[in-house]
Amino acid sequence: MADAKMNLCKSISGQVGPNLFSKKPNGGVTVKSMPAWNGSLKEDVMKQDACFGALGRLASPLKRVLRVSCPPDNKGVKCNAKFLKINKSDVVTATRRYPERDFNPKAKPEEMFETVVDFSRLLVSYGRLLKGKVTVTLDRAARKLRFNQEANVVDGADCYADDKAYAVVFDTTNEYCLLVTLRERGESGSTSTALDEEYDLDNLAIYTFMTTRSGKQTSTSQYLTPGEE
Repeated sequence: MADAKMNLCKSISGQVGPNLFSKKPNGGVTVKSMPAWNGSLKEDVMKQDACFGALGRLASPLKRVLRVSCPPDNKGVKCNAKFLKINKSDVVTATRRYPERDFNPKAKPEEMFETVVDFSRLLVSYGRLLKGKVTVTLDRAARKLRFNQEANVVDGADCYADDKAYAVVFDTTNEYCLLVTLRERGESGSTSTALDEEYDLDNLAIYTFMTTRSGKQTSTSQYLTPGEE
């Protein structure tokens, strides 16, 4: 009977009731008692949870981008998790929805706090690869963005001539998102993309980043402010 209980424990991973089970590399299992959870949170903790919740919700409209900009690493960390990891909670500002009311520690974070994302500080990728040289202009009449790119292969830097450049166009009003393939690092030139009528031209967050040809390494993304034609 004792052997049966031991084998059962070894098959458990995660939280079961008040206990957290985790497997050791040697096949054993550690058990840690977790404090009772009654749905209550202190205000500062709930505020931080609201900020991370806002970032987590952004991962959905950005999912096609994150597959390229935040490739899974060799430790098994997936795209959405990497996106949350590279962005600090202070990218988001959280304020009380009803400051005149008493704080309710049992409410959900999104019920107590309104959140605003600073898209100029948001990162869609993070890495050591050399950043690209890309600017963007907006032609409102034609509803087109033109990305101008300069070659920037630097000897001794973490870069390759065949690195790929990408642009991200995110409509923060409607949460529409485009991933635009630009040129290789060793090329100079321009790439244009048209925007559907549904895109809010006054609320576009535009980024650029580089990847290696294999897609396994990335640069840190850059936020672009468009000039107008």
